[in-house]
Amino acid sequence: MALGLGHLIEIVELVATEMITSSIGATREFIRDPRLPPVRVWLLGSDASVAVLVWDGVRQAPVPRPAGPDDESGRGLSIVDALSSQWDFYFPDLPFTGKVTRAFIC
Repeated sequence: MALGLGHLIEIVELVATEMITSSIGATREFIRDPRLPPVRVWLLGSDASVAVLVWDGVRQAPVPRPAGPDDESGRGLSIVDALSSQWDFYFPDLPFTGKVTRAFIC
């Protein structure tokens, strides 16, 4: 990772993976149009931090939820919350659709 942020590689990888998995799950659940891309991902770095942004076509707020003892799904956003300094989401202005979920890692 450039910019001297090598110590964040594992955290960024895990946060990005959890966010992408969450967006793919939302897309599969709510959108049935195969022409739409499932997700788009951006990694943006500065001298001190990395931002992970994930777009999906679902215009519904992401909600962290607890996973059951035998449940592998549901805890992705809780992991993102625990490992990032901040995470949130926004709905792009029309005519764009969906949402962008973003996490900041310092």
